[in-house]
Amino acid sequence: METLTSWGTAALTVIAVLLVFAYMWYRYLKPQELNKLISEPNQDQFRAEFAEELTSFPVWEKKAPPPDPELPQKYNKDYLVLMARDPNWLYAYWEITATLQHNFVRKYGEANWHQSHPVLRVYDITGIDDFNGFNANHYRDIIINEDSSDWHFDVGAPDKTFCVDLGRILPDGTFILLLRSNRVNTPRANISDCIDEYWMPIEGVYPGKGTFRYGVSSPIFYEELPVNISSPEFNIRKQ
Repeated sequence: METLTSWGTAALTVIAVLLVFAYMWYRYLKPQELNKLISEPNQDQFRAEFAEELTSFPVWEKKAPPPDPELPQKYNKDYLVLMARDPNWLYAYWEITATLQHNFVRKYGEANWHQSHPVLRVYDITGIDDFNGFNANHYRDIIINEDSSDWHFDVGAPDKTFCVDLGRILPDGTFILLLRSNRVNTPRANISDCIDEYWMPIEGVYPGKGTFRYGVSSPIFYEELPVNISSPEFNIRKQ
């Protein structure tokens, strides 16, 4: 019995020693072994592989947006457009094609093209519905630059109607028409003098069935209005 007890005590002692050794190895010896495995060359290799994995992702290049399309300087079309800038100023822009210039040269000669001056002839056509180039109230000429394609000019006439001719004045004073613009009206420069003295108060629109009932719906309100009433008929009552 005593022998068994001795063997049991010895076994427990051995197991305890083994456990202590395992703990010491895990606590102190294992990190040292791991540090030996992770040597400097291996760390460099690991870092290189890690960097390669990072650079293996696709790199999206940021492309510059395409430039905005530019408006063409010319459209190869003969036109003259007139606009009202404000009550006193007008603005015109135009294009003369090579074909139109060629037609002028063929009819009047190349010398007359070079010796003539480009002119904007501004017509006041207020109150004239069938303007034909000769029945304007009055006109004035504005000499412009040879290479101009637009022009601002002062007319000093609010609430008027204008039209413009683009042409050339020959050395003898003859005006040759090239293009004619649209009609424009300059805005007013003051408050309108149109006053409607027949504007009615709500009491006149809703005549005498007692006082006006607030909150009444639109259909009921419409049924109780006088028939065919308008501003000039304010003082006219139908029997």
